[in-house]
Amino acid sequence: MNKLKLKTHLTIALVAAGLVVWTAVAFAKDYACYSGDFREFCLPKGETQIQRIHSFVQRNGNIDMFDSLDFMYRYAVAQGIDSALPVCIAFADSGLGRELLTPYNQGNVGNTDSGNKVGFKSWEEGWVRLIDTLNNKYLWGYSHIEQLSRYGNKDGFVYATSPVNWHNNVKNCLEAVKGAELPDNWSFRT
Repeated sequence: MNKLKLKTHLTIALVAAGLVVWTAVAFAKDYACYSGDFREFCLPKGETQIQRIHSFVQRNGNIDMFDSLDFMYRYAVAQGIDSALPVCIAFADSGLGRELLTPYNQGNVGNTDSGNKVGFKSWEEGWVRLIDTLNNKYLWGYSHIEQLSRYGNKDGFVYATSPVNWHNNVKNCLEAVKGAELPDNWSFRT
């Protein structure tokens, strides 16, 4: 084989190998899961927020919850809550329904540190209770995610008593679903 033919064959082989490596890297990035501060998650895909929410739940949550997402989206919007927040609360509280403490209670609403346990009859009821809790007489005055836990609210009423983990998990999820870095004082009210 002459040098020109050998060089051509090597170039073709290297290009082919490069394409295989590039394809493998692109595939790995598409399906990459990242470890947040306290919980691993896979990045969502989609052009719109609802598409990214669907993708996030499909890739990270209890697939049985999937059919309730359009209901959750419409209910959250109607109640003046950004639809990413209930999903991210469910991510922080129950791994999007994979680690339920009580039936259909993806937001752990009414499940307290003192031992109270509350279950619901459907995913939709769980979403309603979670979203309504954000608008109840104790939390309705809050508009920033940092106010919902002991992370940024040391003395007032809170959704979650965790001083760090809950806030970081919710915020990491929000950033993944929103596709942007968010400040601690990001407003969840629309």
